Amino acid sequence: KKDGKSGMTTLDGKEVISPRFTSYNPQDNFVAFTDADKEYVYDEHGNQVGKGVYKIISSASNTNYIIVENYSGERMAVNGDKQLNEGFIDITYAFDDKFIFFKNDKYGIASFSKGIEVKESYDYITPIQGTKILEARTKKGVELYDKDLNKIQFNGEFTLDTLKNKVMVMQNDKERKYINLDGKEVDIIKELDLPAYPFKENGKYGFKKKSGEVVVKPEYDMVSDFNEYNFASVKKNGKWGSINSKFEFDSKLTYDFNSSNLVPKFIGKYIIDDENSLFAIDLPKDGKEGKD
Repeated sequence: KKDGKSGMTTLDGKEVISPRFTSYNPQDNFVAFTDADKEYVYDEHGNQVGKGVYKIISSASNTNYIIVENYSGERMAVNGDKQLNEGFIDITYAFDDKFIFFKNDKYGIASFSKGIEVKESYDYITPIQGTKILEARTKKGVELYDKDLNKIQFNGEFTLDTLKNKVMVMQNDKERKYINLDGKEVDIIKELDLPAYPFKENGKYGFKKKSGEVVVKPEYDMVSDFNEYNFASVKKNGKWGSINSKFEFDSKLTYDFNSSNLVPKFIGKYIIDDENSLFAIDLPKDGKEGKD
């Protein structure tokens, strides 16, 4: 600061931006300098970011992208002297050069390299945590997009579960598909070493080892993969139970669930939910409250 004005220097005192602004606001790799209530965004080398006067909104961590708003109320992504500007009401960083935008009361997906790639047609879009998969919602249901913004094809509603933080399984009572954290389809046998793997025959599910040996006959309407605790869920005649890694029942088929697509996760006779609050409940046959 000099004579009441702000600028920027290197650590050894070399002037990068002359002191001509009334104030400044650092934002990760950028600084927003203010003059007459307007903000001008500069990088750490003193280069102005973008071609106009902006109000800085946010920056994407560990990237050179920032989100700014011009004084017409439009938001855009800026990288150096390049802009992703399509008249967005709002825009947020997703991953790589991909952004989720809001326009015409709907959400879509754009990339810095190609512009709008998925037109605004969704009620909501959000990245799935820890992945490069985007979940897009409408009143009709949920659709998924992979890293390259290709729609992941699947028939009907589905549940989505993560296996050992490496593979995700999409499934319902008619179909199952394995995808990696980029949303690309993979062979579960090649990706993960599990006690056994689900297979379908004549409309029913069972389990096979890697060698192809059938260890659980295909007689179940729906099953899960073996979880990190080495238990798999199985469903028959509307009832759920669990089997262990020795392919023995740890919990008989006594559990009811209202949703046809719900896949409960077991530790023995206990049903767990580790996405929300990590709890386990023992559900006895008489339906009375069990032990926590």
